[in-house]
Amino acid sequence: MASYAISDIHRSYKSAQKIAVQCLAEAAGGAECTTLSGNDLVRQAKRIVAETRGKQVPRNINNIVRLFGYVIAGRRECSAWYRQKAERFDSETEKDSSHDKFRSILEIVVEHLRQLCGEGDPLAKIAKLGKQQTSKPKSSDPAVQENVLINIFEALADNDTLPEAITADTITGTPVLAATSVPEYELQPQEGDDEFALWCFFEECHNIRICLSTTWRSYQAGKLSVTVASDVTDKAFQLIHLSSDDFAISYPHLATFPKVARHLRLEATINAGKMEDFRCKKGIETHSTKAVDTADVLCISGYIELELLRAMGTPYGTKDPTPDQVAHALNARRSSAASHPFTQRFVHAVGGLLNIRQQLLEYLDHGGDVDTFCVDVLSFMIHKELPLYCVVDYQICMDIVDIIGDSRFSEIQRILKMKMRVMSCMTVYEDKAPRLLDYDIFPDESKTSSIREQCKRQIKHGFENPYKDPCPGSMIWQNIPLLGSTLLQLPVTCGWLTNMLQTEIYADGVVSCNNANIVLAVAHLYTACKNAKVITGRYEDLEFVIETQSIKKLGLLPLGSDVSVETSARLFDSVLGAKKKQRNRVRHKMDAGSRMPLPDFKQVQEQTAHKFWPTSAYFDSLASARRKTARGDDRYDTPAMMRTALLCLAETLLQDPAAKPDEAIKHQWETTKSLTPSQLLAVLRDSLAADELRRCFDHHALLCECANLLARLKKRGHVLIGMLREKRGLSRNFLGYEMVSDILWQAAEKQDQSPAALKSHTLLGAVSAIFQNVIDDPSQGSKLLRRAEVDAKILRCDAAATKVDPTPADLSSLEGMKMMLQGDTFQFETKSDDGGEMQSSEEPDEAQADGEVEDKLLQSKGMELMQSYMEGMLPSMGVPRDLWE
Repeated sequence: MASYAISDIHRSYKSAQKIAVQCLAEAAGGAECTTLSGNDLVRQAKRIVAETRGKQVPRNINNIVRLFGYVIAGRRECSAWYRQKAERFDSETEKDSSHDKFRSILEIVVEHLRQLCGEGDPLAKIAKLGKQQTSKPKSSDPAVQENVLINIFEALADNDTLPEAITADTITGTPVLAATSVPEYELQPQEGDDEFALWCFFEECHNIRICLSTTWRSYQAGKLSVTVASDVTDKAFQLIHLSSDDFAISYPHLATFPKVARHLRLEATINAGKMEDFRCKKGIETHSTKAVDTADVLCISGYIELELLRAMGTPYGTKDPTPDQVAHALNARRSSAASHPFTQRFVHAVGGLLNIRQQLLEYLDHGGDVDTFCVDVLSFMIHKELPLYCVVDYQICMDIVDIIGDSRFSEIQRILKMKMRVMSCMTVYEDKAPRLLDYDIFPDESKTSSIREQCKRQIKHGFENPYKDPCPGSMIWQNIPLLGSTLLQLPVTCGWLTNMLQTEIYADGVVSCNNANIVLAVAHLYTACKNAKVITGRYEDLEFVIETQSIKKLGLLPLGSDVSVETSARLFDSVLGAKKKQRNRVRHKMDAGSRMPLPDFKQVQEQTAHKFWPTSAYFDSLASARRKTARGDDRYDTPAMMRTALLCLAETLLQDPAAKPDEAIKHQWETTKSLTPSQLLAVLRDSLAADELRRCFDHHALLCECANLLARLKKRGHVLIGMLREKRGLSRNFLGYEMVSDILWQAAEKQDQSPAALKSHTLLGAVSAIFQNVIDDPSQGSKLLRRAEVDAKILRCDAAATKVDPTPADLSSLEGMKMMLQGDTFQFETKSDDGGEMQSSEEPDEAQADGEVEDKLLQSKGMELMQSYMEGMLPSMGVPRDLWE
């Protein structure tokens, strides 16, 4: 078995089965062989009953019965899923013997052991849950769903988190699996295990699809940004990929979807865009619309659409086409082969991806980053392998397009607006920085950074035009040669790229706040003024950054604390690296004249290098996950690390008293200390949504404001500060943070005076006047927060202006399109444009010219939209033309 479970459902099932088999073998006094058959279980159960007559009942009998009951319920649900159509419509009564045989054995074991159970039936709750599952169809409620097996196995998701009823209080004595004196027993593989694992995999993926559908509906309703929806979707793709790879290792005969289709003997027909009929294994069939349930869980529509792409991308008479031939064939056939709206969009996009495949693959080989969907599906188009994750990914994208409709220009507008925001932010900041250097506020600091340079290169070359010089070793999407027409077609890719660009400028802005301790110094000045009660009101922009960066990390006391100015001065010096003085034993307070000198500039920079750091709940959890692995060479972006990070995120958020998680998720975590993948994604979605304002906040602008404030202070008080420093034997020349320390200590000498006296007779009073002017001006104190709120809103859909018809706008394009699946064999037929003969997938197509014209028109439309945004909006924002031309 692979290192990662195929799914939480499968892991729960295996955990329950393993523990039950171990307990049964121990209760029976052991066995000759550690690998047990089904018949061995029956013999052990009979032996326990026979040897217990008139004696004390062995430990854990109730729990053994309960655990085997869980396993039986899982097998029963799986069997019902494979043959649900036969049970509902009485068209077929043949049972799935592979599941029934093993289930019958376990039922015999349970019937024997139930004779020894005391009062109360340990299977009553399980029977009730099983009955509820089989009598009700799967809900489509947008809330996070819990599969019945997750409920049944909720406390068995991990061997380390067994339910309280089955751990310390009931399974006592010899540990179940850990004792060295007791052998570990296991059940030999049973017939039907592979089909059960397959069912677990697709059931888990279906739950993830429900979660993602909820996410994109929230985006469509204007409740979530495209960056959050795309980021959650991309991480879902990674979880599915991880699970699919482990399934392929465990069951190589079902490693690809064609093998699954052949094994299950799938038969399906999609006519004019609708599932016409579906058969799954042993002749079980139906023509009712309810039959789509199983087909939908198996992602049959996604598989058929990918097979259509394979057929369309294979030139007539060519077995192993080159990528160029694939792109050529897709362009030639797309005008005559209409199918799902996403496939129509993807065909337009994939040509651009294949045309730049060499640069893209080189970029990925050097550690570059790109969204998971592009990597997975591009690999399929080139290598023609069709793993399970590729089908599920494609089905998810089909689901998304069904929800958002033809909104391609909506997503591209958001990435363009984000691009303009970044350009404006960088331009204004880099324009102001040189002027601030004149005041020696930025000593030895560069006005640019590597991340900002990456942003500029990305903005200039990354979206509209191919850029064929990928940067080796870069882990951030920069210089990726994706055409604008490609982004128009792929909403997840477009949103993912928008998120990466937003992340880059956010990270650069926060890290820039460490420059010469400008923001740190102003934060301490502001806190000292608030605590000394020399200002009223709130400087909301500065308080927002203090709160999001943590007052403890910045060495601050809570605003409004009843502390002296001297305490504020000592706290600031301590943050800069000054050593603490011992208290005067008589007065029990610090001596005012015993101020310690500040370290030199280099030491201060080392001490405060990371006071401001780009944080979010998820990335903090990712760092925590990396530490827990104790493997410092692990990449941050591996799916396994990402899943561990999601668990750390859930642990952090669900233990926060201020958090308001979904009640089902909260109960699941409190019971098991584990969550299903769909629940982890729901927690991530809520966490990312809560971080939207922080990521949209312009930290560069706040740094400029703080630097300007210190520059004004220096200009106004440099003579007085120079005199104060000269009295202490220091140079009259000083840096920004040294000036702040001097201001605080001058006020500390007069701290016994009233707030009014502090305002009138100290430099802290001059500082308070500046702060008060900012606070009192409605256009100043909270302007960055208001701008962040506007930017966050831009990344969301305008629900009032967006009305989507879930059906394709042009249904006539699907008339005559018929796709047929039989096992791993696929064929499609389509009528010609004039309604004549059907065209088969085995016949050549001569529609290349029409396809090329359509592609050029669409690409031109996308370029015109981009150009209009640039020419219409950027000049008014003060962005130089040479930055974006």
